[in-house]
Amino acid sequence: MTDSWNDARPQSAWFNFKQIPISSDWFQLYEIAANLFVFYEPRHYEQTLVNLIIGQDRAALIDTGCGIGDLRTAVKAVTDKPIVVINTHTHPDHLGGNHQFDEIAMFDHPLAHQVAESGDILLHDPVWTHLEGGNLNDLVMSYRTLMEYYDDFDHLMSSHNEPWIGKQLLPASLAGAEQVISGQATYQEITDPWNRQLRHYAFDQFSILTPQ
Repeated sequence: MTDSWNDARPQSAWFNFKQIPISSDWFQLYEIAANLFVFYEPRHYEQTLVNLIIGQDRAALIDTGCGIGDLRTAVKAVTDKPIVVINTHTHPDHLGGNHQFDEIAMFDHPLAHQVAESGDILLHDPVWTHLEGGNLNDLVMSYRTLMEYYDDFDHLMSSHNEPWIGKQLLPASLAGAEQVISGQATYQEITDPWNRQLRHYAFDQFSILTPQ
């Protein structure tokens, strides 16, 4: 399939951030803000992102990526504080490196230092609702829940492609998903690389994939 619905984000998404040299041949490391870092997997087709928040006594690692590279060693290049892994959800590209760490938790609150960790549901790319566990109605409920905290955070940090997103994407995504549910949104029928028949709903800043 050659459709552009899953094209890689341009590297310009990283130009505003300082890249920190590390010895890893799999991860790239970027400093987003003070005590806030992103490990980027540019050689994986999903361009997975792992976010690291360093606190006073310990550090939180949001997801652990695909499990291909040595994430633990890469993290040690930034901090020697104890690490707690917080998984946004249980897709394998988010917990692949969990086995490298001792303390694991599941993310159960949308806020972290004025940043909303958005996992896979807020992206400048397709939001997948067709995989096992995906549900368009649940997606809308998640958006509405995040909207209750809209004044409490400034940016979104997704788990793929782009590290630092304006929070305006949240109400736009909610409106788009509601249009899909109501039947007001137009779509294109596509076949993805795994031969799944999908509907692709394209909006200005994002898109949504659903089963046909």
